[in-house]
Amino acid sequence: MSPNFESLPPELQLNILSYLPIPSLLAFSQTSRTSHALATTSLRTLSLGIYPNRLSSLISRLSNNSSTCQPSRQPDAATSHGSASAADTKPLHRGKSKHARPTAPDWANNTISMTIPAANKLSTPTLLSFHTSLTVALLKRYAPALRHLDLSVWTLTPQIAAALAGIKNLRTLSIRIENPFSRRGVLTCGGGPAWNMLAGKFGRLERLRIEGADITEWQLERILEANTSVRELYVRRCPRVGKGLWQYLAEEWGYGENLWGLGHISCRHLDDEIYEWARMLRGLEFLSLHGCTYLRNDDIKRENEIWGIPEIIMPQAIDDQGYPNMIEVDPAYASPNSDTDEEDLVLAY
Repeated sequence: MSPNFESLPPELQLNILSYLPIPSLLAFSQTSRTSHALATTSLRTLSLGIYPNRLSSLISRLSNNSSTCQPSRQPDAATSHGSASAADTKPLHRGKSKHARPTAPDWANNTISMTIPAANKLSTPTLLSFHTSLTVALLKRYAPALRHLDLSVWTLTPQIAAALAGIKNLRTLSIRIENPFSRRGVLTCGGGPAWNMLAGKFGRLERLRIEGADITEWQLERILEANTSVRELYVRRCPRVGKGLWQYLAEEWGYGENLWGLGHISCRHLDDEIYEWARMLRGLEFLSLHGCTYLRNDDIKRENEIWGIPEIIMPQAIDDQGYPNMIEVDPAYASPNSDTDEEDLVLAY
C-alpha cells in the first residue's frame, strides 16, 4: 500500500510542494496548521504586486513581459549569421552561443496580483501604508524559502528595503518601481536612501533586475560587490545609473567576465565611451541597449565585430529612416477655436 502524503518525510513533502503553482499551494495551506507551515517553507518563486486598480495591474504585466530587456532565445540554440535592420527592434544574432544561460525562473504559475478594492475612495498616504504593510508581511512570511523574487512596488520604503535585506537565499531578484500616482506627484521615484539598506546583502544573487528606481551607481555597485555570482544584470529607466556602471563592471568589480547578460535600457547618459569597457566583458552572450538614444545602431554593429556578442537589442527602433523622434499634433487640435470635442481626440503612437 502506497504511503499517503502526511506519512512522507518532511524533505520529500517540501520537494513535492515546491512544484505547485501558487493557487494550489495556498489552497493546500488552508487545510491544517501543519499544511500551512509546509506551504510557507516551500514557496521558492514569487512574483508580487499590489495595485490600486486593474489597469495598473495590466500595465505592470505588459511592462514586465517586454522583449527589450530579455533574450529571445536560449543561448545554445543555433542561429544564422546576419544583421538586423536599423529600423528593427528585433535582436541582432551572431552565430551560436558559447555558454549556457542560467535556468530562468517560471513566473507564470507563481504570480500574485492584488487589486485594492475601492482604492479611489482612500487617500494616497493610506494606500501607501496598506501597500507597504502587506508587502512587508508577505516578504517576511516567505523569506526563509524564497529563491526567486519579482517585486513590483510603488516606492521602495525603508520598511520594504529592510524586509528585502532579510531574505538570505535569493538567486533571482527583480525590483520594479511602478508609481500609480506619478501624476499627483505624491510619491518619490524609487526610494533614494532606502537602497543603502541593501548594500552588502543577499550574497548569492545570480540575476538582478532594477527598473524605474532612484538608485545611484554607488548604491548598485554596493549590491554587486556582495554578489559576485551575478550573471545577468538589467537596469531599466534608472536615471542616476550611467556609464560609470560599465566602468565598474569592467575594471573594478573583478567578475565582469562572468556576466552572461547585460541590459542598460532607456538610459540617456551612455555614449561611445562604453565601447572600450564592453570589450572587457568577454563572457557576454546577450546585450540590450534599447532606448539609449545617444548610441547609434550602425556603431553598435561595427563594434560587435570586436565584441562578438551573439544577441544584441539595438538602441534605436528607428535610426536611418529619416523619421523625426517626436509626435506631430495637428494645429487645429491646439486651437482654442477648434470645434473638436476632447472626447474625440485620439493619439496613436
